[in-house]
Amino acid sequence: MNELDKYLKKIGINYEDLTGEEKETYKTWDVVFQKGINTDNIIAFVSYQVHRLNGELLDAIEKDDSGLVKFLGGRLKNYNELKAFLTEPQNTRENLKKQLKNLSESKKL
Repeated sequence: MNELDKYLKKIGINYEDLTGEEKETYKTWDVVFQKGINTDNIIAFVSYQVHRLNGELLDAIEKDDSGLVKFLGGRLKNYNELKAFLTEPQNTRENLKKQLKNLSESKKL
């Protein structure tokens, strides 16, 4: 029994009780748990959710469902902010390396 199954059992839910979307999310998290949780896995999961929500948002816009558009837009904003938070340290490191490289190259001239 994996960690997700243990948690579902603890809260009294069976996998079969999940909706289609919940099962899709379950499968995504199951892959993450099997690999072990680290920042890269979480960033990959969040990126997948952003991609999925973009598709759902486009469908809601086509259906002209303003309530769903607002809801999905809020979820999308939250995932984008989470992704920015998680990727910011790596982006900062890369920018610092570039600045140091440029500085060392300009000192050589």
